[in-house]
Amino acid sequence: MTKNQEDTEIFFQNLQRYIWGNISEPFSEKVIELAYEPQNVGEIEDPDGFARIKGSCGDTMQISLRLNKGIISEIKFLSDGCAATTACGSGITLLVKDKTPEQAQKITSSDLLDFLQGLPDSHTHCVRLAVKTFYKALESVNNHQ
Repeated sequence: MTKNQEDTEIFFQNLQRYIWGNISEPFSEKVIELAYEPQNVGEIEDPDGFARIKGSCGDTMQISLRLNKGIISEIKFLSDGCAATTACGSGITLLVKDKTPEQAQKITSSDLLDFLQGLPDSHTHCVRLAVKTFYKALESVNNHQ
């Protein structure tokens, strides 16, 4: 490794330590996993249910879903929010997929928070945004039938 490559490597290591060191509240491994590798991201064309909500922090979440034989067979989300919002959007889709709407309606913010292995208090509004958006998407299915 050349001196320039070593310097660059050291710079990036220090930058990473600085960034992670300035996160005042730790995130669980599950939140980090779903923030960096979110599941079910995107939009469903001509969905059975759809909702878009802007949260109290300014983040927007969108959820679209499709039912097949009374089961949530496909669900996707989009968000312009922070990593915690992305993890919450991903988490809610994982929790409700392959469930009936009746089963999925029983999932609460506490269930999502448990699934994510917790969130710092300053980010719990992200959980409420994901759950509220999902409920609205389900409600829109009922309004279309």
